[in-house]
Amino acid sequence: MNKYQYINIKDIPKKISISKFNGNKFKLVIGRSRPIYVKLPLKLDENLAKVSAMLLDGSLDKNLYCIIFSQKKDKTKLIEISKIIKSNFGLDCRKYGYNVIFSNKTLCYFLYYCLDMYKCDEHTKIPYWIKCSPYSVKRDYVRYAFAMEGSIKDPLLRDKEIRFHSCDKFHTKELLKFLKDEFYLNFKFEKYFIKGYGWKYYLSITNKNEFIKFLKIGFPLLTHQNRLEQTIALFKPTAWQVTLVSLFIKGINVFTINQIKSIFPNLHKRTIHYRLSLLIKLGYLSYNNKLYYFSKKGINTALKLKSKIKIVDLRTKPRENENKILKFIQINKIAYRNQLARKLHINVSTVRDVLKRLKKFDYIKLISIDKFGRKFWIINNSGSFPKVQKQLFVDLNHR
Repeated sequence: MNKYQYINIKDIPKKISISKFNGNKFKLVIGRSRPIYVKLPLKLDENLAKVSAMLLDGSLDKNLYCIIFSQKKDKTKLIEISKIIKSNFGLDCRKYGYNVIFSNKTLCYFLYYCLDMYKCDEHTKIPYWIKCSPYSVKRDYVRYAFAMEGSIKDPLLRDKEIRFHSCDKFHTKELLKFLKDEFYLNFKFEKYFIKGYGWKYYLSITNKNEFIKFLKIGFPLLTHQNRLEQTIALFKPTAWQVTLVSLFIKGINVFTINQIKSIFPNLHKRTIHYRLSLLIKLGYLSYNNKLYYFSKKGINTALKLKSKIKIVDLRTKPRENENKILKFIQINKIAYRNQLARKLHINVSTVRDVLKRLKKFDYIKLISIDKFGRKFWIINNSGSFPKVQKQLFVDLNHR
């Protein structure tokens, strides 16, 4: 197990003058610059790992005269980095809008030569000591790196993705390996070219298992963390998982294909047969004389999955979705796609397909498109509604 790393007196470069100040606190200074006050040995902890990651949105001056950190997305980070520097080095910062600046040559030399941080004219890198530190230090470095340069798509969008963006190929590939080696996260490395700018690089994950693994790291920004948790909650279990756990919950150990049909009435027999064949192939079920049996492996797997997956109907019910959407538009007079998805808890792509279908049969009509490209729909009262929808409108109008 990795241990916390420390900076001792012997690790201080000769360029920095050092003298005893108070107890285990030392005064460090270069020439006529203002001194910094450091406890030695200095524990390289989670807070200093955060500073290193936060400088992805900042830099050490190439001449080591100052540090600049900028942050618009989460202004609390401006306060946080100021407190960490103040606590460890006794320095106050200057604030300018979304920037904080530490103008101190001694601090810059210390961070560069002792904490292995990089100058603005060098490749971005993960400091060497983070790689040999405990899990909590590595985790906080990654958390704050993603706070600076990471993003996560809206959970209601069809394509779910977590990204890390960068202009530095060297650091992006280094982080890719770090995430794989330390957190078993399988990010993909991608790049694209912007005319007049150059190459941009990013890391990406898109599947449920990687999202769940990333949840152990998480985002320090609450809005991003909420998106991550909502996205994982919206991932549907696979068909074989739903089938296996449903059978286990019902307490059925020996069953026929017709019994499965009663549990999943919306499924065709051919689909049920495919699911059962897959479960046999995976070793969770066995088959003999038209009867299916749980294997020991199947029982153990069902026990593990029981508390982790939500039993859902994997077959979409188009008529039910149509009724929900028509009812919502009828009550609210007007609606747009993402609003329907949020309020009715239906996937955005499903809502889009339903709206296309309703428009095709003249059940709804497009009334306007705003500056954000949102299409607003209303009920088309001249449309010929099927029996189910007609009854729906009768019920609504007699409330």
